[in-house]
Amino acid sequence: MLLPARDENGAPTGKAEVQERVVPGLRKACPEAILWISTSGRSSVALGNVDLVRRAAVLARTVQRTVTTPAPARQTVGLPPTSTRSLDFHPTDRSRTVAQIPRGQACTVDIQIVEHRVGQRGQSVGGTEQASLIRLLESQGHRAEVLASDRPEALRDGVLLLLGNINWYPELRQKLAQTAPHRRPWVVLWHYEPLPTPRAAGFPRAWLTFRELCKIALRDRRVTDVYSNLRMLRSVHQAGLIDQLVVSSRGRQEFLAEQGIPSGWIPLGYTPDYGRPLALQRDIDVLFLGIVHVPRRKRILRRLEELGLHVVIKGDWHDPGCWGEARTELLNRTRILLNFPRTPGEMSGMRFLLGMCNQALVVSEPVYCPDPYVSGKHFVSGQIDELPEIVQHYLDNETERTAITTAAWQHVQHEVTLAHSVGKLLPLMERDSPRAESKGTGPMSASPRGSGSNTRQ
Repeated sequence: MLLPARDENGAPTGKAEVQERVVPGLRKACPEAILWISTSGRSSVALGNVDLVRRAAVLARTVQRTVTTPAPARQTVGLPPTSTRSLDFHPTDRSRTVAQIPRGQACTVDIQIVEHRVGQRGQSVGGTEQASLIRLLESQGHRAEVLASDRPEALRDGVLLLLGNINWYPELRQKLAQTAPHRRPWVVLWHYEPLPTPRAAGFPRAWLTFRELCKIALRDRRVTDVYSNLRMLRSVHQAGLIDQLVVSSRGRQEFLAEQGIPSGWIPLGYTPDYGRPLALQRDIDVLFLGIVHVPRRKRILRRLEELGLHVVIKGDWHDPGCWGEARTELLNRTRILLNFPRTPGEMSGMRFLLGMCNQALVVSEPVYCPDPYVSGKHFVSGQIDELPEIVQHYLDNETERTAITTAAWQHVQHEVTLAHSVGKLLPLMERDSPRAESKGTGPMSASPRGSGSNTRQ
């Protein structure tokens, strides 16, 4: 595998190098995944099947190069290369929105929300969002139900709402690809998984971990690294399988615009299922809630321990204590919740929401474009080596900490709600949108259904 060569201090030399090394036990544990990238960013190749080594090396180079090779621009993309602020979706751009329909006029939308399950036991992911969305949609007179992702035959005419990552739904992707465009449901994807940061962010490119490379080499459906996410979004965009794409952060929206993929921005919204203040004694000073097998997070947490900051770590897909009411109680016992995204600069809207609605102060490393939150008003931001001092300051000054957590709680309770997000989603679910009429004024523009083309441009 070719990577930039480095000198004895770890600085790039401008040359390429090939490093080969046998990793004992790797062939037995994962015989087809023979790439290994250490946490320092250097590369090694576990020698085994030479053909697989070559193919895996090509795959890794291709994946790493994806972010720098935008897809060819499509002539009918309705978003010019402008600033992020001009990329917002405005309901007033549409010929007819739900809010404009006169009272008493029927306009019921039939919506299927896809359920995503993981693990051998088939645990449901996003059940909280699904249940809350269904309640909100039904309260506004729409029909909504959950569709199992492994039952594509149950698809019907109407609206198909996909939450999270299009990678999670291979059966549905195949079913949509095999269905004539005019017979497909109207597909809306609300993407809130990581993507590379845009060029303007100035953050370093994300390195793939050994676990992520194994998933790519084995074509694991659970793959969710930033480059795989981009590659799949680009694929479904070019195939015309998604009618409306929205993302949960401005940074992701700006990056997709760089790649020629138009999208709207709708942040994740608060629902009481995420938590609420319980007036419990806050006996946990500092908490990190999240998966810690990510090498970057391991390095950061190790560095904070070296600097004298003790962090309580919780995070497991299968631990009941990290979900539901148990999570609410845990966060209500927490004074400060740390935020370290998987890749530098990524905005983790869910962790921000969880901390703010349970009135734990969110302290984060710098993130790119944290809208709809403001650093210093709703959360606190600082470089990794500055965090111990920042944390100690707010532990010692309860009045300042309470002022920020109160402002953040009021903000998510009144301004960043799931009801607000659904209000922005509903106009995207109408087939008589400007995109469907090929007017090019919505967040995504396309040719009309039934035009005879498999790609809705």
